[in-house]
Amino acid sequence: MKRVQINLLNVGIILVIVGLAIGIYYIYIYNLKTSQQNIEFQNFVQNIQNLENTITTFQGNYFIRLSVPNDVIIYYANNSIVLNYNNNNYSITFNNYNISLYNNNSEINYLLYPNEIYFIKSNNHIYITNNYNESEYLIDNNTYNMIINSNNSNNIISSNDCLYNYTGQTSWNWGDVNGDSYLPPIGNQGTCGDCWAWSAAYAIASNYMIYNNLPNLSLYLSPTEIAVNCNVGNPNSPGYCQDVMGCLGGLPYQGIQFSEEYGIGTDNNYNTYYQELADCSTNISNYPGDVCGQSYSIPNNNIYVPDSEQYLASGFLDSEEAIGPGGQLAALPPSGDLSTQQIKQDLLCYGPLSISGFLGGLSNQDTSYYLEATGHATLLVGFNDNSNICQEEYNQPGCWIIQNEWGQQSACIIVVYNTTNYYDTTPLLIPNNMISIQSCSQLFLNQNFCNYYVQKVLGSGYNCGGVYWMNNGYIYVPYNSTPYGQSLPYYIISINNVTYIS
Repeated sequence: MKRVQINLLNVGIILVIVGLAIGIYYIYIYNLKTSQQNIEFQNFVQNIQNLENTITTFQGNYFIRLSVPNDVIIYYANNSIVLNYNNNNYSITFNNYNISLYNNNSEINYLLYPNEIYFIKSNNHIYITNNYNESEYLIDNNTYNMIINSNNSNNIISSNDCLYNYTGQTSWNWGDVNGDSYLPPIGNQGTCGDCWAWSAAYAIASNYMIYNNLPNLSLYLSPTEIAVNCNVGNPNSPGYCQDVMGCLGGLPYQGIQFSEEYGIGTDNNYNTYYQELADCSTNISNYPGDVCGQSYSIPNNNIYVPDSEQYLASGFLDSEEAIGPGGQLAALPPSGDLSTQQIKQDLLCYGPLSISGFLGGLSNQDTSYYLEATGHATLLVGFNDNSNICQEEYNQPGCWIIQNEWGQQSACIIVVYNTTNYYDTTPLLIPNNMISIQSCSQLFLNQNFCNYYVQKVLGSGYNCGGVYWMNNGYIYVPYNSTPYGQSLPYYIISINNVTYIS
């Protein structure tokens, strides 16, 4: 009997000790979790403060998405953003800016526990919403017609946070920074119209190399993964991919946002893409549907994850002012809301920029040409104010240098359109062993001659919409090259750091 009592006593002591240990463990876990949440919140506050500093110095439109820690309430008071967390308020003031919180196309007083927020800056107004579709609405209705004076020296950012500051450099190329390249290998999208996915993959790869100081890495990231999975025809696509149509087009922003959420894996030599998508040319009758019947599993390791992205310029076309009678383009807001000088600064400050726009480069463009039908997306990597190539091709020396995804070749690019269907456009590539840059220049300078050339090749019913020179896979685009202003680049997106997850 006594022996049993001793054993029970021992068991009781052990249970008490175990109970105390479990209690201490849970207290430790709770304190650790609370500490981590506090750190996350402090980092979030710091991000908002940094954003305030950026916005007050940044000229032009600004768009950024930020993740929000748990249990945060955001509201507006006394010209300040107020962040409420654990019954404490933190105020951040945006001087000289009006601030509006938005939801369902109307102003609201607060955002209750948002998972993420979108900042849109336009002129002296800042709009904040927790809904992506709302952010598109705000951009579309508030920023399309902004113009920055290219002669205003205040357009120049001078920030210690920039990779490089613009100090009047006449040339720059992220493919040759003191002999090192921070650009991914050039690919070939083939017949699939997923240039938007290539632009996103290019931008993520190049910015990873820059922010991690890994030049000459030859990093192949997978446009296939983005095009197949961020696509209205994929039932598992997130909501922000519902206006993306795989090989029928999309915008790079959605591809970058998808990679933020899921990451993007590698595709050595783009082999998977060439096997699955390069020959895919779906048509509108397939949608909603998949991308040529392809599926692509998303890896959960060995992926590259952008930290965040921001619209630096977004010239969304206004359907009434920009599109004239008969669906033809009447006018285009110039330069994607940014001056040439500002775009140069952004390129040095943020690294290679994911861009999209319209291929309408001709010296005497016929304004009946439906420019919006010629959308293309790729990567802005440099500029040169004194380019021999540009002088020969466009009779002006200043050019953007744009990494394309039509193979590593030199060619004269002629954008051809059907005169009875302005939506029917296609790029015609004539290799440099069949046409010289001097002859390509004559096509650019004389639209009648270009029309004659196109009709000799394709027959009547086709005209010339734009002419460019591509050198070893890089398109050289003159500054403000069209009667519409700077049509490419037009939409401009930067990426803020990229993390590798093994």
